[in-house]
Amino acid sequence: MGQGDNKNFSLKNYFLGKYGRDTKEYKMATQNFLKSLVGYSLASYILQIKDRHNGNILLDNEGHVVHVDFGFILGEHPGFYCVEVAPFKFSSEYLDLLDDLLEEFKMLFLEGFIALRKHSERLCRIIEILSENSDVRCINKRVLMNFRDRLKMEMSDKEIEIYVMWLINKSLNSMGTGLYDSYQYFSNGYL
Repeated sequence: MGQGDNKNFSLKNYFLGKYGRDTKEYKMATQNFLKSLVGYSLASYILQIKDRHNGNILLDNEGHVVHVDFGFILGEHPGFYCVEVAPFKFSSEYLDLLDDLLEEFKMLFLEGFIALRKHSERLCRIIEILSENSDVRCINKRVLMNFRDRLKMEMSDKEIEIYVMWLINKSLNSMGTGLYDSYQYFSNGYL
């Protein structure tokens, strides 16, 4: 497909073309996208998944988000400098597709974050076990400390609610996400 052919391509147009407008299939696919995006966003933040360009983020036939490359996690990133500074990827296309579901995204993300905190000791223990005698570069004691810090266990429930909204807003307004997607489009052709 030539570069000029892509000017009308968007995630929302893809969903409309695949599932139809105002159909139960479209509604189900956007719900699947929403819920899987919440899970993916939480995993991206907690595990620091990087290299989050559109070539590594796929959709299944039901609209679920599927990340396919876990080569850069827990602080590792491609290149010398990481432009992916957002807590997780939340592009303008995601926002356009979710439309009036943004508040539901925020609520589900908050619920998921609270659930992660409830299992913090178990999650930290897994990282700790992995870090013992590990030859894997991204698994070390510093990673465990940063992982614990991302869970914000010292915060109250009210503070967590404010913090989660800050994470979402920071991700929504991230210039780095757009820059990285543009770089991947021009260098590799990923839409």
